[in-house]
Amino acid sequence: MTDDNEESRYASRKWILAMLIVVAAILLLLGEFIKEVAFVDLVKWVAGLYFGFNVTQKGFEWLAGVLADMKKKGGAE
Repeated sequence: MTDDNEESRYASRKWILAMLIVVAAILLLLGEFIKEVAFVDLVKWVAGLYFGFNVTQKGFEWLAGVLADMKKKGGAE
């Protein structure tokens, strides 16, 4: 993996939004505005959605690559 890939991973909007929500949840927990149970639930949802959207995005990128390869092979014949 290259350094450019690592930088772009942490500069993505999904990553930034997920981290902002987690930081906000930590601040709310420290300020005793939410309870530990709500904090854990919020972090679980944020992580689940983040990872789920990443898997979905990678799946669509793979599918687009496969379809592009099929189109190239079909046009070459």
